[in-house]
Amino acid sequence: MKRNVRNFAMAMLGGLCGNVIYVHTLGDPTNYHWGRSLVFSCFMATTLVALQIYRQRKS
Repeated sequence: MKRNVRNFAMAMLGGLCGNVIYVHTLGDPTNYHWGRSLVFSCFMATTLVALQIYRQRKS
């Protein structure tokens, strides 16, 4: 259960960070496109969770 909560928290953090990074670097804040931002956020969240799972298995 603890692992699932941690993975969920990392996914939420990744989604939030991915959205902020996309809007402030690649995107135009005045012309906001939800689709691209959502895809970028999902990839960022997936990357963070995969990295965390890899680190847990390695140690």
